Amino acid sequence: MKRKVIIIFISVIICAIMFATLIMMKHNVYSVNRRSAIIAMKEGKVLIRRAGEDKWQFAESGDALYENDSIKTMSRSKVILRFDNGAMTKLGPLTVLFLNELSFKRDMNSTILDIKVGKIWLRAKKLNIKMENFNVETPMAVAGVRGTYASSEVEEDLDTTFDVYEGKIDVSRKDAPSIKVLVGENQRTYIKRGENPTLPQLIPQEDLKEARKEFPEKLYERCKFDIKVKVEPKEVKVGETAVVDIQLLRNGEKYNKSVLFKVSLEGSAKFVDNMSQTIEIMSDENGHVSLRVTDEVEEKIKVNVDVELVVEK
Repeated sequence: MKRKVIIIFISVIICAIMFATLIMMKHNVYSVNRRSAIIAMKEGKVLIRRAGEDKWQFAESGDALYENDSIKTMSRSKVILRFDNGAMTKLGPLTVLFLNELSFKRDMNSTILDIKVGKIWLRAKKLNIKMENFNVETPMAVAGVRGTYASSEVEEDLDTTFDVYEGKIDVSRKDAPSIKVLVGENQRTYIKRGENPTLPQLIPQEDLKEARKEFPEKLYERCKFDIKVKVEPKEVKVGETAVVDIQLLRNGEKYNKSVLFKVSLEGSAKFVDNMSQTIEIMSDENGHVSLRVTDEVEEKIKVNVDVELVVEK
C-alpha cells in the first residue's frame, strides 16, 4: 500500500542571548502531574484568563492552559490548542472557550470544553472510551467525541451547529441528555433553544470544502511539533561562549529521529564551529543538538531555528 507523506516546516525565533548581561529566553514548559493544553499556533490577538481571575492577558505561542482557564480570540485572529492527549482545537475569530475540565481521575482522562460563543474545529484521534472522556459543550448542547474531525459553532442567540467531517459524534440537548442523535461523516445537526437536535443531514459541498481548508491534516501534523531552545550559562561575557541547546519535540516528547536543523544568528555573533552566522547541522537520533556561540560585541542577538520534516502517515 502506498504510504502518505506530509512535508512540514517548523521555525522558531528566540530572543536568546544578551552578551555581557543576563541571558533571556522563553520556551515551552510541560507539566508532568497536571493536565494542560499548549498554544501550538496563533495569529492575531489572543487572550487568556486564568482560573479565579477577572483580568484577561495577552497569550503567546507556547503558553499552557489548565483546568478552568479561558481563552478568546479577537477579530481576524485564530489559535490552535494542543491537548496532552493529542487532540487539537482551532478557535476562529471572536470565539470564547472555557476549559471546564482537564483532569485525570480513577484511570480516566476527562476533557470538557465549553464554547461560550464563536466557532471551533476539533481534531482528535480515536479515543478509548474506557480511558478517555472528551465532551464539547455549548449553552444548548453536549457532544461526545470519539475519534473525530468536527466543528461546532455557537451563534449570538446561542443556537448551535455541529458538523462532522471525519468519524462521528453523539449530540444531545444540555437539559435533556437522554435525547441524542449520532452524527456521522459529512453530516450536520442543529440545536435551537428548547428544541431537540435535528436529524443529521448532509453538509453542503461548499461548507465541506471550506472546512477542509480551515484545519487541514498538514496543519494538524505541524502543530504536533515544537522546537525548544535553551541557552547556558546564564551570564556571558564578551569574547566568551554560550551553548545553544536545541530539542525537537513531538506532542511534548523528544522526537526519536535525526533531523537537519538550519540555525542562524542576528547581530554580529557567530557559531564557534564554523565562525559563521549560519549553520546546518544534523541532530542526534533524539532530535537534539548543541551549538557554541560567541560574540565580540556587547549586544542582544536572536537565534533562528528552522527544520523541515517528512512525516509518513
